[in-house]
Amino acid sequence: MTSQIAEMWLPLALFFLFALFSVAGAYLAAAHLRGRKVGVLAALATAVFFGALLLGLRFLLREGGVL
Repeated sequence: MTSQIAEMWLPLALFFLFALFSVAGAYLAAAHLRGRKVGVLAALATAVFFGALLLGLRFLLREGGVL
């Protein structure tokens, strides 16, 4: 494992933590205002958004030679 890859674990862990909190927050906010079904849809949409961000980040890291 190169030093560049080893240095990326903390930022990626923080990304996953922030994504998890965002998904939970989207669910709680939407479920409180509109109901449980809308809360699940909001959480799913948030998870898809962060998944797309992760794919873009992974692409950029590969293009930059880090991964």
